[in-house]
Amino acid sequence: MSYKVEKDVMVPMQDGQTLATDLWIPDGGPAPALLVRTPYGKDIPNLLGNTLSIQALLEAGYAVAHQDCRGTYRSNGEFTPLLHESGDGADTVDWLRQQPWCDGNVGTFGASSSASRSGRRRHWLWSGSRQSPRR
Repeated sequence: MSYKVEKDVMVPMQDGQTLATDLWIPDGGPAPALLVRTPYGKDIPNLLGNTLSIQALLEAGYAVAHQDCRGTYRSNGEFTPLLHESGDGADTVDWLRQQPWCDGNVGTFGASSSASRSGRRRHWLWSGSRQSPRR
């Protein structure tokens, strides 16, 4: 399986802040993307858990986006628990859907706090959809 890795891509939010995101993109054309957002630091080994690896997701045909939440680690802004999660998640999904390597389908996943941040409110209701809700 061949793929490329892009580290610390700064994904823009509607309010001008940017969030650090690592991307694993399989070669061979547009792919569905999976997003995990974390306040714990995207660079922590095994953050995705022992049963799920980025390599396995790539082999299954997914691109993977792993993002530091606003105000944590390499992301800009101020960290206020849960305040920006819905908007930041929706902005990130919209950004992913617009990338040439994404086929327009985006899902979210995570464990513990990463799960709640990846699928917060509106974002949870439409993750995986080609259409995002109006704000």
